[in-house]
Amino acid sequence: MGVNASVAEVVGNFLDDDCDGLADEDPTSNAPSTDAMDRDTDGVSIAAGDCDDTNNLVGGTGATEVCGDGLDNDCDGRADRGVDGTTILCNPFDTAPNPETLTLDPLSFAAGGAPVIAFTSGEIVASGAGLQLKAGPGLFSVAIPVTDDLVLDLRITGATIEADVIDGAGGAYLSNGRLGGVLDVQTADTIRGLDVEDIGLTPDKSLLDATFANLLGPLLALPLAPPAIRETYDGCRTPDIDVDRDGLEAFCDSNPDDDNKAVDVCIDGDGTVVLDTATEDCTRAIGPDGKARFRDGISVEFNLATVPAGTFMPPVAARRAR
Repeated sequence: MGVNASVAEVVGNFLDDDCDGLADEDPTSNAPSTDAMDRDTDGVSIAAGDCDDTNNLVGGTGATEVCGDGLDNDCDGRADRGVDGTTILCNPFDTAPNPETLTLDPLSFAAGGAPVIAFTSGEIVASGAGLQLKAGPGLFSVAIPVTDDLVLDLRITGATIEADVIDGAGGAYLSNGRLGGVLDVQTADTIRGLDVEDIGLTPDKSLLDATFANLLGPLLALPLAPPAIRETYDGCRTPDIDVDRDGLEAFCDSNPDDDNKAVDVCIDGDGTVVLDTATEDCTRAIGPDGKARFRDGISVEFNLATVPAGTFMPPVAARRAR
């Protein structure tokens, strides 16, 4: 059974089946669920407004709607809509009455038919040198095999693409492209198992440690934390994107002179200091609103190019209705 306004609510699957912004409400009285568990660890339970407690990208009322991910991030009953519930954040890629079908090579899709890169907002425009694709914001995921046993999964939010569209003999493809977005600090703190001796990154440290614990920070030109913070914790650096708009957060190594190069102090934009505990990293702290306290991110940018689109249609599971 799908998720749409014409289906009945299924109590106990932790989803908003009927697209009314509520999950697991009573199908007869429409009384909201009292389920206080937080299964997806996004800091919001179904009782507190999470309409999909299986997906931490859906955060309930007050969350930011993300264009292009096909999710109702703010639980207003509509996916990819603005705060007024009617403004469309994402324009269809091609709204022509009879759009041309661009066929995609099967390698563009992961196991199960999920697209490797998915944008439902974009347009191809004429530029001085030809055609150019502008798409986003959306979501971008990439899996980078590092060793036989380790795959680095990066999930970039707010991603945008700009690229030249070339109509070559083998099919259309993108050239001279740029893909930019935001890597949030929680994601960076989950990426472990890498061993890069030149920057002091060992398998037991996370990408967050490498970025903020005096290793990659200077190379990435991340800003130093304000002097008032560095008087207590020397060498702290901040992300460059204030995602939750409460001021830039800071991440620190409480003892930068020892051999343990790791972030163990997190400072929120409002000045709240959270320390690592024996059982939990400070990046996992929950704020007074019940949501993740540390949400700021690092801007990232990739060069982007594609091979000509082949003559294969995408897997059925990956085709989207226009």
